[in-house]
Amino acid sequence: MGNSYGNRSIVLDNLKFNADPANKQSYPGSGTILYDTISLEGSSNQDAFGDISGATFNANYAGFFRYDGNDKITFAEGIDLLAGAQYVTTDAWFNSTNQSTGTIFCYNNTDGNQIFQLMRTDNESQLIYRWYNEGLIEVTIDNIIDEEATWFNIAIVHEGGNLNIFKNGKLFSQGSGGESLSTAEPAKFHIGTQNGFNRFWDGDISCVKVYSDTLSSDEIFQNYSALKPRFE
Repeated sequence: MGNSYGNRSIVLDNLKFNADPANKQSYPGSGTILYDTISLEGSSNQDAFGDISGATFNANYAGFFRYDGNDKITFAEGIDLLAGAQYVTTDAWFNSTNQSTGTIFCYNNTDGNQIFQLMRTDNESQLIYRWYNEGLIEVTIDNIIDEEATWFNIAIVHEGGNLNIFKNGKLFSQGSGGESLSTAEPAKFHIGTQNGFNRFWDGDISCVKVYSDTLSSDEIFQNYSALKPRFE
């Protein structure tokens, strides 16, 4: 899958989704399709490719996509990433260039509810992580964005109703919403928008990963260390 970065590699156990524009299996450098590399490994989701709408590829930092507040990448509907998993880890690199509300990624069920979502609010230092289980639950993450135009790695370990939030490989904060994830049904995965129609991201996003289990603090740091040299 091309998941080695020099003499470093990311965690592969329980990795269910990996979209990395620097990986030629994920993005060949041109065109309007971004592939999930996991789907290219013989899984049942071989049609799970992202339709790039407006987002532009930039070869700096080995490759990322720039979003201007109206752009999105939407992966094929009906992706069964998690198959009822109660524990999920999400991981993304991003660079926020505008102090406005916008979604980094969102996994929606067929009713349009956010199975899980990471977004920025109009508070310049704040992120919100949301999930849905018979009602919308959200945890606010204050003071996590401390500098504009800087690349960050954020990883969310979601275990039942509890969250461990990591920034740049280190535990930043913890939260709880009391309810576990509801991941039984197939869904649609968005990068840069909540549902394809609103809360668009203004800035850069790269290397979005989803795991169907919790990652340890050592594994979070392994993933961060594997990619950190690329974004310096």
